[in-house]
Amino acid sequence: MDDSKKFQASLTELSQMISWIHSKLEQYKVDKKKSNRIELALEEALVNVISYAYSKDAGPLEIRVAYFEENRILEFTILDQGKAFNPLEYKELDISSDLEHRAPGGLGIYFLKQISHELTYLRQGNSNILSIKHQI
Repeated sequence: MDDSKKFQASLTELSQMISWIHSKLEQYKVDKKKSNRIELALEEALVNVISYAYSKDAGPLEIRVAYFEENRILEFTILDQGKAFNPLEYKELDISSDLEHRAPGGLGIYFLKQISHELTYLRQGNSNILSIKHQI
């Protein structure tokens, strides 16, 4: 089953995005602990898109969800038409250094990589397509 919802990439719509994601996690009966982790990871990814993809005004953002029953994978895909940005190419965060000596940024991407089963990024035409898979 495949499902999607369109939003404006704006912080004012973030709670609606998370509510929609939460409803999908309930639909697929994801346990509470995994559901919380998935929501947090997706919120990080969405905030990055909202904050950096578009220069001034909010642009379109679409969230898709697909469930692969054979291996119990739930895949969320975030599509936007903002600036090209591949989070998988972002320099690996050194979490062993002190906070005072650590460069700002990158913690959300690090977190996303740690709790996701698989991440893929594709730039297709003028679209960023970030797919986040979770084993449920």
